[in-house]
Amino acid sequence: MLRWKQRLIALLVVVMLLAGSVVGLAAGTAKNVIFFIGDGMGLAQRTLLYYYLGHQPVMNQMDVVGLYTTHMADGYVTDSAASGTAMSTGIKTYDGAIGVDVEKQPVRTILEAAKAAGKATGLVATVRISHATPAAFAAHNESRDNYEAIMIDILENEVDVLFGGGKAICLPQELGGTRKDGRNLMNEFAARGYTIINTPSELGLATKFPVIGLFTPSDMTPEIDRDPVQEPSLAEMTRKAINLLAQDEDGFFLMVEGSQVDYACHDNDAARAAAEALALDYAVAEAMAFAAKNPDTLVIVAADHETGALAIGKQYQFDPLTLRRIRASYGQIARVVEETGDLVGTVKEYTGIELTEEEIARIENADSLARGITDVLNDRVGVIFGSGDHSATMLPITAHGAEAELFGGVYDNTDIPKKIAEAMGIEF
Repeated sequence: MLRWKQRLIALLVVVMLLAGSVVGLAAGTAKNVIFFIGDGMGLAQRTLLYYYLGHQPVMNQMDVVGLYTTHMADGYVTDSAASGTAMSTGIKTYDGAIGVDVEKQPVRTILEAAKAAGKATGLVATVRISHATPAAFAAHNESRDNYEAIMIDILENEVDVLFGGGKAICLPQELGGTRKDGRNLMNEFAARGYTIINTPSELGLATKFPVIGLFTPSDMTPEIDRDPVQEPSLAEMTRKAINLLAQDEDGFFLMVEGSQVDYACHDNDAARAAAEALALDYAVAEAMAFAAKNPDTLVIVAADHETGALAIGKQYQFDPLTLRRIRASYGQIARVVEETGDLVGTVKEYTGIELTEEEIARIENADSLARGITDVLNDRVGVIFGSGDHSATMLPITAHGAEAELFGGVYDNTDIPKKIAEAMGIEF
């Protein structure tokens, strides 16, 4: 009898080992990774988007949900550079660092690791492509403010697809750019075989990588104010980037940043924040459509930090219908009022709100026109911003597709690139 028990135990051990082998073989099945970062997009911003839409956004309907911390090496409240570096390299660093450790030494990024593994790579953003988050994946510099040097790093890294803003940092001053070293990086990109894109129509015609499309001199226009004839949407840039990178038989790594949720929340602009989060969600939908046809694709939606300490509800009131009716950023409304001198008419035109005498007086007595309009409109919506800065709250992360289960649980932002590398089965 004892022998049979021993044999049964031995058989179970063999089965478990074989199961372990199967699990081991299954690891690293993500041929493609599409990594979305909503700059400044915490749980409150995702909740705001839910109410703005009236239903759960795509990013909130993914298979796996996790939480992670964001503190940096020299403080609890991170900036985008330190957090971007944590999510690209897996190490903690200091405020302002781009792809370097606390000793200011370069650390390999997950994009560079994917490139070394033979995969195509891409960066998409709605700010300057040399800005903190995209830079943290393809550059190494002691300061996020060294835009000229950072752009050279991105050039040397030969990222296959680059879409966003920031053309001025690629051009010398005599050509309308901001470079002080006289280099014309757009010509240098072209010399390396890049197709140069300048307009949304040219974006639609692109058929192969390497390609670079920088559609504005600096950051792109806020989504709520964007002219679609002049600038493509984040979803359009994402769709094109995916289609081009998918031509690589070895797969690809693409980081897409919904950059201006952060800007909106710095300005305490709830309408702009909702519109930016929605623009990101449309881009996520493009990735999910691709993943539906390519099950070896992993889609991740995360953030670098929360901005604004946003709270939804003031005196137990919240009005998403009012939020949906606002058709311009608060800053744009203020600019039109300054141009026309018509406060009441302009606010009604862009928001549908008829200001009360008390609200008019409040705006006129505010520290600035923009501040007054912001406070009045946020009160009408029923949201409160605790600050105009970043916060240290934990952030949600959602994942779908190949190896998505790796992203469940509670962990740190430095674990994210390690999990991506594990999902892709590459050295990191």
